[in-house]
Amino acid sequence: EALARRDAPTLVLTVYATSADAGLGEGYWLGREEGVEAAYAKMAGVPNRWITSSVTVAGRAVRLRTLSDAPLVQLAFMRLPDGAVLGTGSEVYSFQGLERLRAGDISTMRAHDGTATYTKESFRDALVGFMTLYQPTVVRTLDFVGSYGDGDHSDHHAVGYFVREASERWGGDHTLLAYQG
Repeated sequence: EALARRDAPTLVLTVYATSADAGLGEGYWLGREEGVEAAYAKMAGVPNRWITSSVTVAGRAVRLRTLSDAPLVQLAFMRLPDGAVLGTGSEVYSFQGLERLRAGDISTMRAHDGTATYTKESFRDALVGFMTLYQPTVVRTLDFVGSYGDGDHSDHHAVGYFVREASERWGGDHTLLAYQG
């Protein structure tokens, strides 16, 4: 989910719901975060230096990284387990996944770093919380038109569906755009 803030149109917050861990350990998903940070710094044309803080949404603290020399670039990492392409999750992380959470197959998901546990409702509330806090004019998300099993990653669709629902609940004046993975 990427949000562009209403009062500062160049501010971009990108929310990473899952860690994209592929059922692997902490070193893998932390490396993915470092890779994303390096890419954003490169795109902004500034050194890869970040400030760590947190943002609270739906009563849960989420890791927030702000690019030091381009503070209008922010990344939020919710660090939920990767649901795997087919939505089954991995044995390593107790078969947790956003598709399973949304369907009610599991009642909660726990962030890798132990900072938060989400239900279906509280995850959606957290997304509404980001929108309420940042007041975006544009919300960009993943595909909410396609279906699970169509070749795209299950987490992509689940995030898209959750963001669409959060967008409707938030109701602020904004444009919602979705992109196919």
